[in-house]
Amino acid sequence: ISLTASEILSLLGAPQFKRVDAPAQIWRYHNNECILYLFLYPSSNSLTVAHLETLSRNHKHIPQKKCFSQILLATEK
Repeated sequence: ISLTASEILSLLGAPQFKRVDAPAQIWRYHNNECILYLFLYPSSNSLTVAHLETLSRNHKHIPQKKCFSQILLATEK
């Protein structure tokens, strides 16, 4: 949370899905284990992550940090 759109793009690359519901943008990233939703809102002169949600692919609980870490590691490969 509080990362800018450009920081997210540097970390995770382009989202696999992007939806614009003005003024927000919802970016989705996923892997075989989980789905990460980032909710970006205008802040100063850029979009900033204001909220995030994670879902397990098999409907089990998955901590947000674990999901984010898995997606980040997959991006680095």
